[in-house]
Amino acid sequence: MTFRPYPRPPLPPAVSRVWNIEARRRHPDVEGFLRDREGPVGDLARRLRKIVHDAVPDAEEGMKWGVPFFVRKGPLCYISPARRHVTFGLARGVEIDDTSGRLCGTGKSPIRKAEIRPGDLPEADVRGWLAQAVALDEAGE
Repeated sequence: MTFRPYPRPPLPPAVSRVWNIEARRRHPDVEGFLRDREGPVGDLARRLRKIVHDAVPDAEEGMKWGVPFFVRKGPLCYISPARRHVTFGLARGVEIDDTSGRLCGTGKSPIRKAEIRPGDLPEADVRGWLAQAVALDEAGE
């Protein structure tokens, strides 16, 4: 018998749907994962997915680390919905020239990401980042 000194209170449904790792495990596919995301953040995540598919039609999508991840020859990007924003991460983001200054990351990891809020989708920037990511993927460096 496992002893827990304090029982963990259940999370409210809205919080549990986004933050609870068990909720993420319920959906092995991207479609189901994004279908469960409601409101403006869910709409933004679905819009980002469409932009990725439009910009990189040969990208394969799947769930990795509990979030939608897009791969071509190598990893490209991921979309991670949170409560008030969607994190759009680029696997080789440190190699991408970001003229907008929206990508953040320290350089300790090759990943750089942008936190995008509903109503503030920089579609041209996202398409530019993806074009650079595809060029890096093609070069195979």
